[in-house]
Amino acid sequence: MKKYFILIILILNSKLYAEIITDGTIGQRSHLIGPDFVINEQLGLQVGNNLFHSFQTFNIKTGQTATFSSSSSVTNILARITSNESSWIDGKISSDANLYLLNPNGIVFGKNASLSINGSFHASTADYLRLENTGKFSASHPQESLLTVAAPEAFGFLKAPSSITLEGSVMIAFPKQTISIIGGDLFIKDSFLFAESGRINLASVASSGEVIPTSSDFILNSFEKLGKIELSQLSEWRPVLNEINPIANLDVSDSDSKSAGAGQIFIRAGKFISDKAWIFADTYGNEDGLGIDIFIDGNMNLTNGARITTDNGGTKQGGNIKIQAKDLTLSGFSVMNSNTFGAGEGGKIIINASNIEMQQGLIQTATEESGKAGKIDLTLNTLKLDQSIISSGTKGDGKAGNIIINANENISLFNGGFISALSSGSADAGSINITTNTASFSNDSGITTESVTSNGGNITFTVTDSLDLSNNSAIVAKAKGNAGNITITTKTASFSNNSGITTQSFNTSGGNITFTVTDRLYLSDNSRITAEAHGDGGNINISGKPEFVILNNSQLRANAYEGNGGNIRIFAENFIGSGNSIITASSDKAIDGQIEINAHEYELKNNFSVLPRNFLTSTVESTKKVCGSKKADVASLAVLGHQILPESPYSLGIHIPEELFTTSTNLTEISEALNLSYNPCAITEAKSTKIIPPP
Repeated sequence: MKKYFILIILILNSKLYAEIITDGTIGQRSHLIGPDFVINEQLGLQVGNNLFHSFQTFNIKTGQTATFSSSSSVTNILARITSNESSWIDGKISSDANLYLLNPNGIVFGKNASLSINGSFHASTADYLRLENTGKFSASHPQESLLTVAAPEAFGFLKAPSSITLEGSVMIAFPKQTISIIGGDLFIKDSFLFAESGRINLASVASSGEVIPTSSDFILNSFEKLGKIELSQLSEWRPVLNEINPIANLDVSDSDSKSAGAGQIFIRAGKFISDKAWIFADTYGNEDGLGIDIFIDGNMNLTNGARITTDNGGTKQGGNIKIQAKDLTLSGFSVMNSNTFGAGEGGKIIINASNIEMQQGLIQTATEESGKAGKIDLTLNTLKLDQSIISSGTKGDGKAGNIIINANENISLFNGGFISALSSGSADAGSINITTNTASFSNDSGITTESVTSNGGNITFTVTDSLDLSNNSAIVAKAKGNAGNITITTKTASFSNNSGITTQSFNTSGGNITFTVTDRLYLSDNSRITAEAHGDGGNINISGKPEFVILNNSQLRANAYEGNGGNIRIFAENFIGSGNSIITASSDKAIDGQIEINAHEYELKNNFSVLPRNFLTSTVESTKKVCGSKKADVASLAVLGHQILPESPYSLGIHIPEELFTTSTNLTEISEALNLSYNPCAITEAKSTKIIPPP
């Protein structure tokens, strides 16, 4: 019984007291004594500028310090742990040179972990460090090591590695130095990595390969599978460096020195989650910022107020935000900013993803003073904005940035989702250029360029297939000065329930609307296309020779107040307008504009309904063949006006009462214009149709 008791005491002591034990593969085997562990040159082996150390155990308890001491000739200290134990670090690590710490079995940093390193710090669960092309410092297989004078070039993994965890850690590097966390899954909870004007590398891998940091990149091309990074900030507490700017969870800003630009952050993983966490690369000094570069092989989620910023309060170029991911999600008021607050130029936001989905999220570039806002450039398959905004703006005399979106499949904006380029200062608003296959805006959503004091920006919107605006959605270009122009190209377009396109100038000339539609344009329920102005009205040009342009209780307006009215030109196969629709190009104080409709024109007295185009089930030619067949059973569909019945079964086909039309017209032509299925066989038999209203 006494033997078991002694064994338990020994096990407890091994957990209570930190241990640093060298393994004897480099230098002699030694058990160091704390709480202040001194790891000098005599315990390792120096080769050129590299000092190598090898440990069996490396743990640091709260309140303890491990100091790697070296001569001034040492540039890199490389330390490996060769046992099967993970490392627990809850004290301070100090070094006079760059420090590489390798433990393939895992590393955990506690809430009291800190750094005092006159150089860069790299923590990794890699199996080895490659030294240029021939050298190797191996932790998994020490006997395979070849120690050389070459500097470390790559972190090598022979299999899926162990994880690295930071729990409440605060790691602050010296200015312009690097902090690297490279391993399997990375869990960074309530922790802060700060490298002022320096660099932060995060890489999570899940297979064999090499992580290669270069001066301008962070390369993981050799891996078949990447791991997961979870960055979370559950606590409300954040450290403050200079009583003004709180430190972000990952931060390379130059907020303290003011003499440099922001550093650079690299993140590489298969999945990345940022929950309430901040990532900053903000510039305040007189050099260019370097920005944030993120590559995620799978999904990237920003949630609960997560932030990624490369703001610029200095005089030079702010850093860019560059993201490549499969699916990118912003939710819970998460933000991605690259704003400028001085004379400098804002960084760009460049995103390449399969899908971007935002729910209460913001992607923004803006300038408040004389600096120029950066560009937003998105390349993706689908974009969904729900109560979210993608915006570029200016509040001063600096120019707003432009927005470019290329979506291979679909853009969907709803519940107040907006893409906007705004100016509330003296500069012009930026322009918006969007290309996609289909687009749908609903419930107070849309695209807008606006300038409160100057000229508006242009909107160019190219939709390969269909554009659908509903429930108070709009595409708008307005300004106090000249309104921007709107150019839309699509196959079909449908605007319903108070939706549409507007250019408007409150002081000078209205913007032009150029609408190229090749199949059908349909406006209903008080929808509109308007180009109005205090000065000259803008022009509305609907071209592309669409088969149908349909105006149902809606408006086309190119009106002016003091200037001349704009011109409205419609070139289509068929133009159908209800009696309560409005087409006007008037001027209150000058010359009215011209209205030109080059189409077969039909006017209906009341509202009407139009079936979608895909309701058509046969062509005229195939119908003729059916009519000519004596054996065929032909089905017919009667499409009736309100409270109208056919006189008899022989009167099947299209039944539209003559009182709905201001002028008589051929029934076949109007049925085609209304996109309705019809039976020409029945029309042939019933040469005259008498309509008998129901009793």
